Amino acid sequence: MSGPLTVVIPTYNNIDQLRICLSTLFQYTFSAYPLKVVVVNNCPQDNEFLGNYLMNTWEGRSFHEFITLINMNKNAGWMGGVNAALAQCDTEMFCMLNDDVAFIPGQKGFWRRLLEPFTWSVEVGAVGPCSNAVMGAQSLFHLSGAWTTCETTLLSGVCMAVRTEKLRELGGLDEKLPGGDDLDLCIRMRQAGHRLFFTKVAFLYHHGQQTGRRLEGARWDSEDQKEQISNVLIRKHGMRAWWECVQDKIRPYSEGRYLDSGGILGQDMVDATLQEVEVLLGWVKENGGQGLHLGSGAWIDQELGVRVDMLPQGSTSGAANMAGYVAQTDVVCDITRLEPFEDGSQDFLVAKHSMEHLVDVLGALEEWKRVLREGGELFIAVPDPDAMDVMLVDHTHVHVFNEESLKRLLVAAGFEGVEVRKCEPWSILCRARKGGAG
Repeated sequence: MSGPLTVVIPTYNNIDQLRICLSTLFQYTFSAYPLKVVVVNNCPQDNEFLGNYLMNTWEGRSFHEFITLINMNKNAGWMGGVNAALAQCDTEMFCMLNDDVAFIPGQKGFWRRLLEPFTWSVEVGAVGPCSNAVMGAQSLFHLSGAWTTCETTLLSGVCMAVRTEKLRELGGLDEKLPGGDDLDLCIRMRQAGHRLFFTKVAFLYHHGQQTGRRLEGARWDSEDQKEQISNVLIRKHGMRAWWECVQDKIRPYSEGRYLDSGGILGQDMVDATLQEVEVLLGWVKENGGQGLHLGSGAWIDQELGVRVDMLPQGSTSGAANMAGYVAQTDVVCDITRLEPFEDGSQDFLVAKHSMEHLVDVLGALEEWKRVLREGGELFIAVPDPDAMDVMLVDHTHVHVFNEESLKRLLVAAGFEGVEVRKCEPWSILCRARKGGAG
């Protein structure tokens, strides 16, 4: 097989949005990942236009080098278009993509991030991104859970990557269905022992219901159509299989370790957390004094200092990536106003993934300097924007820091001896000292 991925885009009389899809794909994702793009044209009237479109150039090279055009000379529908491309596919991976989507700046790693779960296990059969207009837990507005990648029972066909041979083994998409081909494929994949995942670190904008509304009007995605599709799927697979699919249950990729009595971190986040803590603990032990763990959340023990958080001990968080986690708190207060603690009373402070949530960062740093003794140390961990789209991972993130900006911020706030380093796979760690004039 040649190349890692084929992206197939079936289209019908939707030239304007198709151009947006292709142009943003090339501009924001294409140069960062080797892939083939196949446009399946279901509208014969558009054959000439699309043929001429391929004569255009991108970065001095003809679109013919990047795009394969399949003219069906009839409306073969979504399923027929996907199956036509599948029959010609010579890559290991295959991705179905709507023509009414747009890629956004900052997503150069989109395809790498989308395909990464396939490297974890041969059982991974399909993966989808996060989006603004998709069904179920893939939605941007379904942000509960502390995991960036989740296993699910339901994936949207708006953008779904699969192993080419697995899809062929299942016979491709069922062209006899009146719709719900993505649900049907999810059921068949899980019945064949394959697992379905979506990842929050790959985001795709979806206009939604464009071709369907043009062809079927108000009936498209109506309760009547949904009932028809559900009845067909129930007759094909049985009530239990249909119900297990549409419940859209999610769980982390693999079992991790409990941080509290109420939740589990996925293994990828556990590994990252342990690496961070190893460095932070080393700094704490070097300091050897007493300190505070600011924004401790569900952290069980006091190894990083006295746990300070706004949530009282035993309460359950409802905030974004910490939703459902049980607070383990020693002192309840706002970490930007440490009123229970006297000036110069602490030898060190640990702010592990707290600063990116604070609106007034400089104000918080001034308060933290107040409670540190002269020469006391501040230890910081923040997400690395080079490794993830920080703002998309958690909507409560209000700031992004890279190594240089974090160092400049600490120096501007009057800290000395600032040491900044990356911590794989997705964190930046910082160590700084309160000067004598603080």
